[in-house]
Amino acid sequence: SKSVEILIALAKCFGFLLVWLGVQFVLVQIMGVVIMLQNPTISAEGLKEAVYKYSLELTVDTNLIALIIFFLIYRIRGKSLLKKIDVSLPDKSSYAPVAIVGATGQFVTALILGLLMNVLNIFPQKWVDALNDASGAVTEGNPLLSFFAVVILAPLFEEILCRGLILSTLKKVMPKWYAIVISASIFGIIHGNP
Repeated sequence: SKSVEILIALAKCFGFLLVWLGVQFVLVQIMGVVIMLQNPTISAEGLKEAVYKYSLELTVDTNLIALIIFFLIYRIRGKSLLKKIDVSLPDKSSYAPVAIVGATGQFVTALILGLLMNVLNIFPQKWVDALNDASGAVTEGNPLLSFFAVVILAPLFEEILCRGLILSTLKKVMPKWYAIVISASIFGIIHGNP
């Protein structure tokens, strides 16, 4: 029945998210153990800060390992992940307009957030500090790794996960707009802004 098909599709989507979250959890645990072995007297707060210092590297590793796992799962099942996610490049004439719109959108978003956070002070200070900490983790350290992680790998992984796997799975069993809303909601939740 249609309800069973929808539940199976939602379960698959949940499984995709579990793979990604599971890889992230395991890598953070390994990083914590390594740090504690190097410094057995480290406090819980010190451990948290030490792991956080490597958040960019953990993000890169998580996304790469999750992608490898997705490819392996599909390969073992005798299917092609590339066919599932429908890897097709847009027309080259759309590259520049899309880049301009994306950069403009980022600039406007940064201006609005800056105004809301720093001038109007409408967000709790804890949220502002968390955003600043997260931004600092990206901008500190190796600029090439930051560029690779933020400009190439993260968007690529998010497109494969949210649009390629989740959206394509849901579109098979429900109306397109429902699938888009669910996929977009998952994307927002992943980024902490549903």
